[in-house]
Amino acid sequence: MRRADREITDFDELIAVMRGCDVCRLALHDEPYPYILPLNFGLEADGETVRLYFHGADTGTKYDLIARNPNASFEMDRGHGLILDDEHSNCTMTYESVIGQGRITVVPDSGKEHALRALMAQYRAPDFPFSTAVIPRTTVLCLTVEHMTGKRRVSTLPQIRDQPPQASPAAAGLLSYCRKSADEIGECAHFRLRARNARRVTGGSRHRRQAIWRLLCPERKFEK
Repeated sequence: MRRADREITDFDELIAVMRGCDVCRLALHDEPYPYILPLNFGLEADGETVRLYFHGADTGTKYDLIARNPNASFEMDRGHGLILDDEHSNCTMTYESVIGQGRITVVPDSGKEHALRALMAQYRAPDFPFSTAVIPRTTVLCLTVEHMTGKRRVSTLPQIRDQPPQASPAAAGLLSYCRKSADEIGECAHFRLRARNARRVTGGSRHRRQAIWRLLCPERKFEK
C-alpha cells in the first residue's frame, strides 16, 4: 500500500470496520468488463477465517459467472465525511474501507438459516423471527476471504456531512458555501469562514449580504 500511514493492519480493527458497513460491492469475472454489484451481506469471523454471506433469488447473472469462475473481489466502506480546509483552499474526505479477495461457494440447504441469521446480525436484528418458508426459495452464497487490506483517512478539521439545504434559484450560485442544514449552520465550526467567503463573493453592503444569506438559510436568525 502506497500510504502505509493509513493502512489498517490490526485484524480486529478490520473486522470492526466491516461490521460497521451496510453494503458490500462484489466484483466477478466477466467479459469484456468485470461485473460489479452492491449487496447486503452477513459477516462471520471464526478465528482469523472470515466469511461473507450473500443471498438472492435462485437465478441471475451472478450465479452464471460464479459457476464459471468462483474467484471474486469485494470492497466495503464507511465513515464518509467531507473536509473543507478554508485556510488552504483544499478539500478531502474521511473514510474507512476494506478490500479483499476470496472464493465463492453456494451454501447447502443445511447451512442457509445460519447464514441468513448472520445477515440479520450485520443489520442489528439478529433475533428477528423471519419466515423460514422462504429459505428453500433463497440462494445463499459464501465468500471465504483469502486476503484483505484496510485503509483509513482521518482529519482533525470539522466534517461537513449533510446535504445543502433547499434554497431559491436566486441563491443557487452560493449553495457551495452552505453544506449543512439550516438548523445546524449556527453550530458549524466553519460558519464564520464561510460568511467571510460570502462577503468576498457578494460584495456590497451588510444588508445586501444578509439578504443573500437569508436566501441560503431562511431559518437562521441574523443580527440586525
